[in-house]
Amino acid sequence: MLHIADARQAQLAFISTIGELHAHLATLQRDSRLADFAFLGNWHELEHKERLAAYRKHACHELHLFLYRHDRIFFDSTVAPMLRNKLIPYSLMITS
Repeated sequence: MLHIADARQAQLAFISTIGELHAHLATLQRDSRLADFAFLGNWHELEHKERLAAYRKHACHELHLFLYRHDRIFFDSTVAPMLRNKLIPYSLMITS
């Protein structure tokens, strides 16, 4: 449950895009690593080569989840095959 001590001091922001969300979070969270993910705000405007470059540089579980929800075509064609290749069959791990 949200508790606001003084409603006169409260601020409200309506956020309608990923870019706005990122900008708002950047003002609240002073973490330089957050700036690394500014490209998510205009992901849908990036060319395929730019998407690949950004993905290669910033691949992580959180980015995978974002792509699964917001760019399923890129996820299915690029991320999913990479994740499948990371799964090594147990029999290959056994050394004799």
